[in-house]
Amino acid sequence: PGASVCVNIVLEVARKCFSELFSKDEVQKKLSEMIPTYRNKDKGEELEVSKFKKWSTSAEEILGLRN
Repeated sequence: PGASVCVNIVLEVARKCFSELFSKDEVQKKLSEMIPTYRNKDKGEELEVSKFKKWSTSAEEILGLRN
């Protein structure tokens, strides 16, 4: 495993070490802002696909690959 699981591992360790902190609403809100997939996997996946399409389109336009 590498970068693809890094965030999950860090979150699991932090959740186990600081469970009282993770129970606070403001912490949950901040984590959701920083990691769109934190609370809702399906919504996060939609966001990631949408972001990728946007970046891809932008890169193609900048590189002159689009008509």
